[in-house]
Amino acid sequence: MATLHLNHSEQTDAKFLIERALAEDLGTCGDLTSLALIPEDAEAAVNIVARHPGVVSGVAVAKLVFEIHDKSVDFEVHISDGGKLAAGDVVATVSGKTQSLLTGERTALNFLTHLSGVATLTSRFA
Repeated sequence: MATLHLNHSEQTDAKFLIERALAEDLGTCGDLTSLALIPEDAEAAVNIVARHPGVVSGVAVAKLVFEIHDKSVDFEVHISDGGKLAAGDVVATVSGKTQSLLTGERTALNFLTHLSGVATLTSRFA
């Protein structure tokens, strides 16, 4: 399993952005669809899978999304930042309460896909 590290400044900045993104996405009511349709005690495990080849970046930020939302969620990294991706590669496995996974997934994936897109484009020019 890979290790992840954000320095204090990076973690502070990332937390600020994540909290704003979650607040924008969830508003004051939370994820209404998950709350209405998913039993509170339901648990699941999901894989974050690359749809296209490239370079992964933002894994620590994606993990931090779940840590901020629900510390009980387990985030297992399979490919660390800077790793090359092929379509279909599993970047990480996330497990825990289904409501928590669904609530954090959009924000985590938004950061992960944006940062990976930047890393992939940068690698083409480097």
